[in-house]
Order: sequence, then structure tokens, then C-alpha cells
Amino acid sequence: MAYYFEIITDTRFNGTKKELQNLDLELKRKLSKMDGVNLRTIKSLYEIDWGKELGKPMKQWRIRYIVSKNTRDYSWNEVMGEINSIGYSPHYKKV
Repeated sequence: MAYYFEIITDTRFNGTKKELQNLDLELKRKLSKMDGVNLRTIKSLYEIDWGKELGKPMKQWRIRYIVSKNTRDYSWNEVMGEINSIGYSPHYKKV
């Protein structure tokens, strides 16, 4: 079993590209300590500029991942708890 999720920063909430890069590093650091848990980036950092449609500057930066595990040493609650602990709780989708 695996889960898809995306982390996002948004200028509407004072988010920045650098903040997303830091979240990415923190996420990778935390999950690398969990043997048997694999994090794969399926879409690297990309930007969405909503300002063109709305007439005011508004941007989002996103990274997409799939997390899987091949161990019983960690429950999904523990894995998702580590992901959520970076200060961002994403929506998870089974894949």
C-alpha cells in the first residue's frame, strides 16, 4: 500500500518558495530515519501563478510525493504523524 500527498505553500498565507524547500528537506530528513519507509518525489517543486486569473499577485508552490512502507516496525499512523509534524498536514490518497 502507498499514499499520494502534496505539500503546498501559498502567498495568501505568507508562504514562500524557500519555506516549501525547507519543508521538503525536513520531510526527507524525518522519513529517512524510518527504515522501511520510502518517500518518492513524483513531481518536483513547481509554481502556480493565480494572479493572472484573479488580477492580484498570488502564487503557490507545490511538491507531490508517494510514501510507501515495507515494514511492520512503523504503523501508517506513525508515518503520517511524522509527515504532519513538519507543520503541514496534507490530504492523503491511497494509490
